[in-house]
Amino acid sequence: MDIRQIVYKGFDNSFSLSVDKAGQAVDFTGAISFELIVAGVSITTGITSDVAGVIDFDIGLEVVPSGTHTAKLIVIDSDHPNGQVIFDANSRGVVKIKFV
Repeated sequence: MDIRQIVYKGFDNSFSLSVDKAGQAVDFTGAISFELIVAGVSITTGITSDVAGVIDFDIGLEVVPSGTHTAKLIVIDSDHPNGQVIFDANSRGVVKIKFV
């Protein structure tokens, strides 16, 4: 099942995504940084996680082409210093973000 979000370019857009693995919330409290890649654009600010299993996004000012794009999220923590892909086009739940 695809997860879709709409982001209005040039505006503050806030949304949250729940992430679980085998039915258990993924704990991101040890995350050092997050990187969301959409249409080849790397977004590294405005992404946080204060609650286990929930990632909060506050995006919209980035220069991303209009259209619907599959998103890729990479999280860096002490166990994954090169980053761990949380979701991308190959994931069970594909995240698509429409920039308008």
